[in-house]
Amino acid sequence: FLGKTPAGLPQSKFFKDRNNQQATRRVALSDSYYKRIEAVEFTLKADDGQSPWLLEEAEVIIVGVSRTGKTPLSVVLSQTQ
Repeated sequence: FLGKTPAGLPQSKFFKDRNNQQATRRVALSDSYYKRIEAVEFTLKADDGQSPWLLEEAEVIIVGVSRTGKTPLSVVLSQTQ
């Protein structure tokens, strides 16, 4: 799409990267990759109290005053195992 390779997606040896025309190698995406994506999606859905019914499913709830970096922290934490 738009001649660019998406960031974070493994590439394949059998396909050429449109940016530098080198053959790259595609790697199968693991379960941990999909779990990280699911965790980030959950984080963004529940961010800033948008979906209070999701609180029961949360492993960690970050509470703090406005403009203290809760959202970036929650996104980083969602990508850790």
